[in-house]
Amino acid sequence: MISLYIIAYNEGEIIARCINSFIRAVDEIVVVVDSKTTDETAEIARSLGAKVFDFRWIDDFSAMKNFAMNQCTGDWLMYADADDVLESGDIRKATNYADLNNFTMIVTAYFTAFDDNDNPVANNRVPRLVKAGSSIWRGKIHEYLSCEISRQWVSDIEIYHRKPAERIDGTARNTRMLEQALKDDSPERARYLFYLAREYMFAGRWAEAIEKFEEYMPLSNFPAEKHRAMCDESDCWVALGNLDKAMSVLGDAINFLPDYPDPFIKRGIIEHRLKNWDFSARDMREAIKRDGNVHLLFPFLPYNGSVPYEYLDYLSICYWNIGEIEKAYVACVQVFKSSYSQKRIADNVRFFEELLGLKYG
Repeated sequence: MISLYIIAYNEGEIIARCINSFIRAVDEIVVVVDSKTTDETAEIARSLGAKVFDFRWIDDFSAMKNFAMNQCTGDWLMYADADDVLESGDIRKATNYADLNNFTMIVTAYFTAFDDNDNPVANNRVPRLVKAGSSIWRGKIHEYLSCEISRQWVSDIEIYHRKPAERIDGTARNTRMLEQALKDDSPERARYLFYLAREYMFAGRWAEAIEKFEEYMPLSNFPAEKHRAMCDESDCWVALGNLDKAMSVLGDAINFLPDYPDPFIKRGIIEHRLKNWDFSARDMREAIKRDGNVHLLFPFLPYNGSVPYEYLDYLSICYWNIGEIEKAYVACVQVFKSSYSQKRIADNVRFFEELLGLKYG
């Protein structure tokens, strides 16, 4: 038996969409509603067959999610945000496979951003299903499911995070909660510092973000998170106009975990900005070599089983400025054939065709 649980606060506009996307894939749906909710979230959820419970908000997402888990009766427990939609994948088949192979946690693809053509451009791998009794949520905010890594399995389930455009940004709330959490003596201190630094970054508080990233670094035992912090810190230095420091931090990231494309892309973009075309092209080529290595946290560019188009867009411009016209044309055509087919790219393809006497078929 599979239980889906959702925590909700004023989600009346979207809760039906979420429930309806999962309703045939699970056996039970539990919706826990924040007691401060003022809309019809609970009534809508009940009308669709969900079990609805109230919870008094205490500034602790894990507490609310663990309460929701405790209301479930299934053998497998799956979490969804109210603005999530099950896009593809067979949940029942995934849990059967996990049972046969002694896995206790199932990881899904989680798409959180989309381009103008509604193609997903940001895919995180997120643990979403756990065997009942095997895991709990930890952390008051930016919470996570605890589990032995060796007992996780990555499935082909895809979930789309379809946040309404008018939804209020949570940065101020998250910042307040993280600043408060850091006043406590918590084993999650490093994690809270990482996410507070990111909230400061999102708010354009660049110097404060850098300070928190640097406080975080020596405390972290999570290599992928530390690597992401380096990449994010470099963005803050760029925003402050200190490109040398940004390049230095990206060099540290490359030396720390050399198999991910992200710092090569970011360094390549800086070199592109400085019109160092050879160096920019070098970094974009290095990024392409690592295209299959999807970062565990917030991948910088789209990963859809082929080379992300934005690498190639920069690379085409670099080749043009270096004077390698045919390479520039090949990269431009590859961009054009992707979902990134802006008018500018189509115009560039026609320009190269006329220049080289070629015809793109």
